[in-house]
Amino acid sequence: MAATLPRRAPPPAKALAARRALCADRLKLERQMAPLAAQAAELDAKLKAIATDQGDSFKEDFGGEGFVAASGRIEAEFKGELPVVQVEAFTALKPAERARLCERGLIRMEQNFSRPSNGRVTVKLL
Repeated sequence: MAATLPRRAPPPAKALAARRALCADRLKLERQMAPLAAQAAELDAKLKAIATDQGDSFKEDFGGEGFVAASGRIEAEFKGELPVVQVEAFTALKPAERARLCERGLIRMEQNFSRPSNGRVTVKLL
């Protein structure tokens, strides 16, 4: 069995060292922010509970400092039944049958794209 080759050459040692230093700085910052993030999450939960209990969203404006808005929990609401196209069955049809369904307006073909990504950074404190 042949060995698989990496798709790209590994970065130079200097680039790896710079990357590791940035990661170390980010981890340090995350550790410093963790208590504040936990406190913010606790406050958010209390604000959501207030909005849920009141049955309405609210916004507290603090002028030039900013504002805090909160909305409560809303249960899923049944909106009715919708037709669903069985893609495998549709693609298995002959082209003429597919075209007839499109002509009748039962099926509309649309372009489908994946979502773009701006990248991500994941930090996990241990």
